[in-house]
Amino acid sequence: MIITTKKVSMSDKPRVKRLRTDTFYDMFGVAKSFLWDNPVEIDHGCFLGNICHSFFNSTLDNFNIKAIVNVTGDAPNYYDPEITYFNIRIPDLNEATIINKLEDCYQFISNNLENGSVLIHCVFGRSRSVAVCVFYLMKKYGLSFEEAYAKIEGQKAIINLNTTFANEIKAYFNQTENRDESLEVELILPEDDVSLSHFGNHDLESKTNIKPRFMTPPV
Repeated sequence: MIITTKKVSMSDKPRVKRLRTDTFYDMFGVAKSFLWDNPVEIDHGCFLGNICHSFFNSTLDNFNIKAIVNVTGDAPNYYDPEITYFNIRIPDLNEATIINKLEDCYQFISNNLENGSVLIHCVFGRSRSVAVCVFYLMKKYGLSFEEAYAKIEGQKAIINLNTTFANEIKAYFNQTENRDESLEVELILPEDDVSLSHFGNHDLESKTNIKPRFMTPPV
């Protein structure tokens, strides 16, 4: 019998670009969080956790979890149908995209908070699930990306978001804000022959017979 071996270089493993470089403290913190820490409440009834929290029935009972957002490649929904699930099946790689799922996920979280708490988890609870939480806080409270991320990081220091997910979320909200601000204004002049030049340098708003009409913002 011939046994062959193959050396696997660390460079063969896909490297994920994140918002900051991981430190030894991060690695220790990830292990500690994964094995011993409870999920953290990033908003009322909304908990950020890891995959362990999703299959310990005692954890789900203690935090009154009635719905789960599962942001993993293939981790099963252990308590379906007793618990309601929303799945985002993506890897934590820079080639992956998450933004097309976040609006529906936001609605899922909002709707299920009426029935109890919601757990949002990936594997370690530091990137994919964090993207969901950042989006949720930004949309609900009108926070900037930096404000939402800092709020979560203040409760769970080991988070380190995939840069692709971060950029997608920033671009999404920038696009939404620009669309809301791009209003067309049309001046409706009186039917008689009056031109704007007749008003000279006077304040147009003082002319009650000129009414602004707001058009539908462009799509």
